[in-house]
Amino acid sequence: MKRIFTFIIILLLLLTPASLSFATSDDPADADNFTISLTAEPAEGGSVTGAGEYSPGTNVTISATANEGYTFVGWYRQGTDEIVEEAAEWEYSLEQDRSYVARFEAKLTVGIIAEPAEGGTVSQTGSGSYIAGETVTISAVPNPEYTFLGWFDASSMLDPLPADADNPYNYSFQLSASRSFIAKFTAQYRLDINVSPEEGGSVLGEGQYSGGSIVTLEAIPAEDYRFTGWVLPSDPNTVVSKDEKYVFNLNSDKTYTATFSRSFAYIGVRVALVAIIGVAGFIGLLVLYRHVKTIRHGSRSYGRGRRPSRGR
Repeated sequence: MKRIFTFIIILLLLLTPASLSFATSDDPADADNFTISLTAEPAEGGSVTGAGEYSPGTNVTISATANEGYTFVGWYRQGTDEIVEEAAEWEYSLEQDRSYVARFEAKLTVGIIAEPAEGGTVSQTGSGSYIAGETVTISAVPNPEYTFLGWFDASSMLDPLPADADNPYNYSFQLSASRSFIAKFTAQYRLDINVSPEEGGSVLGEGQYSGGSIVTLEAIPAEDYRFTGWVLPSDPNTVVSKDEKYVFNLNSDKTYTATFSRSFAYIGVRVALVAIIGVAGFIGLLVLYRHVKTIRHGSRSYGRGRRPSRGR
């Protein structure tokens, strides 16, 4: 009897650990796996990797790769606009079934050029590839001796686009489609004016102007001088214009000479006026002299004709 009891105890001891081990087993292979479903939207926008079944708690990496002409926007929960991750490659611990959508958007480009190329430099925020809704700023910096005229839409080239309020060289806009822009520059030209002879008069209009500017030169003769014409120093015998106000289009550095000469007609008029005044003065003096002489002569005659009174 004692042997039977001992045998039963030993048998129970042998069976109990196995039962406990079976009851407390946490082998992942014995638990249900979780599933990750991945979708690319649109399908032609790119590809996704990492979908499949995984054991609970597994660190899973999913990734999205954009095709040519597209850019990755982010990971979204299936059927919502809730973005859960902006990075194309995402690692996380899986705790339940998940469905994600990798969204792609067609790349939008912004092209910028300087015209002329030597007029200045251009730049833009970002890499040059954007998604719809992004704000882009394009900037221009004129080179020395050039002036910035403005940003123009390459598709129209009508009027300059409105510059940013805080920087006349910048243009900012929200991108909805690919666009191209041209930064226009114009050269600065110098206009110099000489006067010959120097005492002949004065001039207006000298200075620095943007290429293509409409410029007005004006000659103002000094007293006793008259304006004879505008000439180029390289060809002083050829008169470009005889107008005191000369209007032209400036497209290069220029130097003009305003020529004057003595106005002999004016001098003659002045001499004649002086002569007339002199003659008039002489005649006036002569008349006055005769008048005075007449008065004196009359006084003497009156004195000689009067007899002195005699005493009674």
